[in-house]
Amino acid sequence: MKKLLTIPILLIIILLISCSNNLSVVYVIGHGQDNIIGQIDRDSHVVPIDSPSVENRVFFGWYTDEDFTNLFDFSSVIEKKTILYARFSLYELGKENYLRYKDDDKYGFLTPLGDTVVDAKYDYVDTFRYGYALVVKDNQFTFIDTIGNEISRWFEWESNISSYLSNNVHFSKDGIVVLIDSNKTNIIYNILEDSILEVPNFYIQPNKYFENGLVSAYKKDTNGDVLYDSCVYINAKGEIEIESDFIECSNFSDGFAVVKTQESKNIIINSLGEIVSENNYGKFNYMNDGIKPVIFRDGYAITTIGNIGSVITNSIINTSGDIIFEIEINDITIPNDKIIDFYDGYVLTYNNHNKIAVYNLNKEKILDYIYYMPNQLSLGLFDGMVVVRNEDGTKYGAYNLDKSELTVNFDYDYLSPFKDGYSVAKKDGLYGVVDKNNNIIIPFAYSYLSNVYHVNTPKDF
Repeated sequence: MKKLLTIPILLIIILLISCSNNLSVVYVIGHGQDNIIGQIDRDSHVVPIDSPSVENRVFFGWYTDEDFTNLFDFSSVIEKKTILYARFSLYELGKENYLRYKDDDKYGFLTPLGDTVVDAKYDYVDTFRYGYALVVKDNQFTFIDTIGNEISRWFEWESNISSYLSNNVHFSKDGIVVLIDSNKTNIIYNILEDSILEVPNFYIQPNKYFENGLVSAYKKDTNGDVLYDSCVYINAKGEIEIESDFIECSNFSDGFAVVKTQESKNIIINSLGEIVSENNYGKFNYMNDGIKPVIFRDGYAITTIGNIGSVITNSIINTSGDIIFEIEINDITIPNDKIIDFYDGYVLTYNNHNKIAVYNLNKEKILDYIYYMPNQLSLGLFDGMVVVRNEDGTKYGAYNLDKSELTVNFDYDYLSPFKDGYSVAKKDGLYGVVDKNNNIIIPFAYSYLSNVYHVNTPKDF
């Protein structure tokens, strides 16, 4: 009898559960964050929660699948348990690593693993910088985000402005970029607000960009002529924030900039315009932070110190001006060395035979002068790898600093700087991608493929 009574009770429980009006909605955020679980009534709409946040990444919305192919429609009615996946940008802002590719005379973007991010449908595409890339189609240009969404505003792409914009559009972390119109008047464009501000009283040179809310500019006189001996820093409202007797101003990086006074003296200032260091500086070398040219990278800069007639050193300094590594220009123990790059405790130098070497901060050679310099686009310390050329300069390989050996042989006509473990390579007229161990990641099948992100880098300041 007890057994017969148990069966109806179980049936009732099952029916009650199946008839429940509550459904769970699971929000999967990822990136080490806990899932969020909510309850809603059956046959009702899901009310969106506050957009999740992951540092230095852009949130693109909620998807119904882990591959992010189906964007969830919050106006739809759900009838079962629902799992939603938060989609964020693949890379952190400022660390984008998308490859521009060409197919049937149109351009798009790939990942280094060969996955298509943006189909080849544009007449020209620029590199992604802080979440956006310039794209051109039918003599107009706009900007896309890293999943291919176009913003609403389009601009005219005219021949007299294309040279200014090509390879020179650098977004700030706040979505602000410097453009130029057909009258060669500078424009400050805020992509997040879709707002435009003309700044006719200033001239902002190519390769200048907003950092710390400021960009360097030259003032104009009442006739509209540029005053090249009057450099200032303006904010995104077109207002002067820092003004002195500067004749040249670098971009800010790491919160610091180098300016040249009327006496042609280079000094270091902070974003308040305060002098941080003035130590008889000569030229400052530009390095690259992965998407743009910078003077300070990770808190360090490369400069010369001293005057003709005294000891002149090629030095690495910190943001306070303290010297952490130096080579005398006429040091007979290290003849004709010049510092090219500094990263993660390694110092890259070259000599007058166009051979390169790598030192640690104790001046111990990690790599002696064996290999030749690559071209300017591949020169530098990137991802623990140094791109080099063979003796006759015709083939490229790469030296692995961690393994202290050449792990990418001289098999290629070109190698780009390594990033995230990958390099764009050219062989027999076609492009592909290789990793640090010379494994082919993308076959050599593309007529054009590029991850170069420091075109038009100035030689020095």
